[in-house]
Amino acid sequence: MQENKKTIDKNSLIYYNLIINNYRYKKGGSFMKILIKNKKWNIFLGNTLLVCDVNQKEGVFFIKFEYGNKIVNIKSKNIDNTLKNLEDMFVELEVKKSLRKKIAG
Repeated sequence: MQENKKTIDKNSLIYYNLIINNYRYKKGGSFMKILIKNKKWNIFLGNTLLVCDVNQKEGVFFIKFEYGNKIVNIKSKNIDNTLKNLEDMFVELEVKKSLRKKIAG
């Protein structure tokens, strides 16, 4: 997919969605991989690794990880949707980094 640098609309959600779907397609449809090791969840999101503590109490999941020198705590009743939302956020971050490189270069 070629983009003309002058016609890129950075604020267009449709444009980002097309790029994100294209990015997922190139990566084989799945951006996230999870490995559970020593009671820690290693969540691989593209070039990012999140080492998470995941606990469950009374049907509520508590996810804790460090990202960007900050501790992130997530409380969720539906871990599948939460992980999908995390994946979507990190796909968007990867796409934005890629676009910045293309625009700058």
